[in-house]
Amino acid sequence: MRLRHQAALLALVCCGAFAFGYEHIPNTLDEAYLSLDASLKPEGRLAFMQRPEREAVMEAHYAVGLYIRNQWLRSGKSALVKSLHEKGAQSFDDMSSMILHSYWRHLNGKPIQLNEQGACYRKWWSEQQKLIDQSKARGENSYSSPNFRCPALVPTTACQETWQFRPDETTHNISGSEESTSNYAVTDQPNENGFFLLDEPSHVSARVRGRLVWQSVMGK
Repeated sequence: MRLRHQAALLALVCCGAFAFGYEHIPNTLDEAYLSLDASLKPEGRLAFMQRPEREAVMEAHYAVGLYIRNQWLRSGKSALVKSLHEKGAQSFDDMSSMILHSYWRHLNGKPIQLNEQGACYRKWWSEQQKLIDQSKARGENSYSSPNFRCPALVPTTACQETWQFRPDETTHNISGSEESTSNYAVTDQPNENGFFLLDEPSHVSARVRGRLVWQSVMGK
């Protein structure tokens, strides 16, 4: 166990994303979020949050994920092991992935879908056993893996909103049949992700007049 602990710490030091000294072992996902919030450096948490979900979790698998598996799950002290196994996780790798996927979705305001995550892992292992059995029946020594990955990503939908900016420096959302009014202005330049941001009028250097349409992505 000591070697595992040292290996986990080494990986976290190398990635520079972890702040030490927070030793609480969580028993629920909400507690896991708090533990990760307290343990991850702000820049590490922001980088994790801003990467695409699957890429973020894959990169964290041998760093924060290793810490989760060795210090939380293998400790025998966390109720997460039982609860995640009941959801469908079949290994510590499954469990740490479910925690990290859930944390990414939590940070990004997306549905956690824990039951769906667990169901995907249960199905994956069932399909894997079928492929193993089929290979053995054919007298083969190797077998393939299921052709899907877990968990399935949260579906998103493109959304367009139309805003009108009026001379009195109010903004009006005129999408569809509803109209909402705000006394916020819009930044004159989009951010690094290509989105125009609403801001207090006093913070905006150049007013945007007329109508502006942009796309946003939101979870169902």
